[in-house]
Amino acid sequence: MSVFSVEQNNGIPALYRDGVLEVPVMYWMRELNAEDLTDLYSAGIRLFTCYWTRTPMNHPYWIGENQYDFSWFDEQMELFAKHCPDGWLAPRIFVSAPSWWLEKNPDDCISYAEPEGDIPKNVSFASEKWKKEAGEALRQLLKHFKSMPWADRIGGIQIAAGHCGEWHVWYSYSIPGGSKAMEKRYGAPIPPPDQRGEKFWKCYFSAGAEAIDYFCNIVKQETDYLAIAFYGYFQNSDNPYLMHLAVDQLLRSPNVDMLASPHVYSRRLPGEDAYFRAFPASLAKHGKMFVDEADDRTHLGSYHDYNGKRIMGDTVEESQNMMYRELGNAMTHCAGLWYMDIDGGMFRSPIYQGIIAEARQLYQNHLKLPQERVSEVAVVLDPAGRMSRPNYSTVNCIDEVAVQELAFSSLTKSGAPFDFYTSGDLDYETLSKYKVLVIMSGAALSREARNGLEKLKSDNRTIIWLWGAGSVLNEEFTEKGIRELTQLDIRMTPEQEFPHLTEKGFIPGKIVPGFEPLEIEKRFESWRSIYFGTADVQPENFRKILKESGVFLYTHSNDVLSVSKSALMLLGTSAGVKNITLPEPKTVWDMRKKKIIGINTDNISVELTPGETLLLELR
Repeated sequence: MSVFSVEQNNGIPALYRDGVLEVPVMYWMRELNAEDLTDLYSAGIRLFTCYWTRTPMNHPYWIGENQYDFSWFDEQMELFAKHCPDGWLAPRIFVSAPSWWLEKNPDDCISYAEPEGDIPKNVSFASEKWKKEAGEALRQLLKHFKSMPWADRIGGIQIAAGHCGEWHVWYSYSIPGGSKAMEKRYGAPIPPPDQRGEKFWKCYFSAGAEAIDYFCNIVKQETDYLAIAFYGYFQNSDNPYLMHLAVDQLLRSPNVDMLASPHVYSRRLPGEDAYFRAFPASLAKHGKMFVDEADDRTHLGSYHDYNGKRIMGDTVEESQNMMYRELGNAMTHCAGLWYMDIDGGMFRSPIYQGIIAEARQLYQNHLKLPQERVSEVAVVLDPAGRMSRPNYSTVNCIDEVAVQELAFSSLTKSGAPFDFYTSGDLDYETLSKYKVLVIMSGAALSREARNGLEKLKSDNRTIIWLWGAGSVLNEEFTEKGIRELTQLDIRMTPEQEFPHLTEKGFIPGKIVPGFEPLEIEKRFESWRSIYFGTADVQPENFRKILKESGVFLYTHSNDVLSVSKSALMLLGTSAGVKNITLPEPKTVWDMRKKKIIGINTDNISVELTPGETLLLELR
């Protein structure tokens, strides 16, 4: 019987099967079907994931009080075992309450403060009754799995609830009003949307994280399967109800093996970074593996854009480069990924199936080499701090969205890799190895984060602060907060010019309050403080600071870079010859062209076309 686990591989969490390193490249399909399973198995794919409850709201197995029907799962596993005799599956199981349960338990359902249209009933994550009874249904399902001959064909269970199973509140654009269950948890009537402060938000977000932990604990109690969940999103939205602000709470859970998320939606074209919507360095620190959901559309996809931004490859070549980019991001971060056939038939081509099989082989070869990250730059974001922003539930947090979009884009083009942490890991022991810290969108920083930063103002370190850093104290914007943290002469103003992200991209706008000057720095005896009050910090600005701080630069062009000890990815943002410098001589292998392009060298040059993905192995 095969057992999958996440274990340390030279200090980096990695996927193992029966104690042997396993390639963490999977294929996601909406529903198992014989045609795709046969083709993918023939192409060498062995790890699969899929929906395994037909719809999020109507469970096919929890059909009544203490009543279950597992026949559909048996049919699915017989199909899988027939077409993938030595394959493994990690199905997505929804634990959302089915319709019959919601009708019987109105006090455990969400109400909406400003409903838009006729919204179906949905369960509140704060409901203890739901967790207990849905947990028992999950327990019986898992017991059934373990009793079947195909039990060892399942490698993990992805626990899902909420919108798309991603642990967002259902119908989040209609503002939740609360529930009797949430009121009981909160200990008082739920405040109206414009009066929801830090106390409410901590109660609200911790409920979701606790529910994930609860269901994952049942997976651990009943099986030896991996426990997987979506959580930890931070980019691409100013909607407070789509956030995962209790991620530090979940990172410390012993019951969760993997956290997954789709990557950023707005920078997905070939040559754009498609950076993770997660905190890979913090996951690694806490022994958890990150899995990237690669739901980029190929040219065979049917869904062309996201909020007016093209997110698919229009040609085979563009689609190939996007697929190789997802592999490069995963390999350089020691992460997993699943190629997601979100539209159905999106990879139904020998070319794309061949790339997925090749990706598994390239990653397999890469696992024989050192996996460590080599970053000298750490980026830190405080998810929990956002809960203390004034009027967080109603304000359009354009500063955070703009900073995360533009600053991340520039950092990926700065010429040096970086590691990304939550502020829960903002301590000297973890971050003292870095020469530069970038405090990303930290207008509201927790007391613990502020204390951790004080100790890191040492060792000739450079700390870069972005808009409004530390300006929120006691749920109010203050001049005192930003001055004390940055030690810079920054003044608060009534408003400030600031770009707004719209469906057509960034447009000019204003933000309240504002801060000036827009750029200021000061050198102290043991550290350097630099503040950028604008979102649009150019790659050249970051590159100049990194060079002055002694950070090794691999490139000096504005191409997207990602690097680990033994892998390097470069995405061509423009055509031309790209010069890459290495910190020590290496034999350089071009993974896509399958040839050596340098022997015992610390400098190579390659020519790239716009959007081309270069994958190098450093031996």
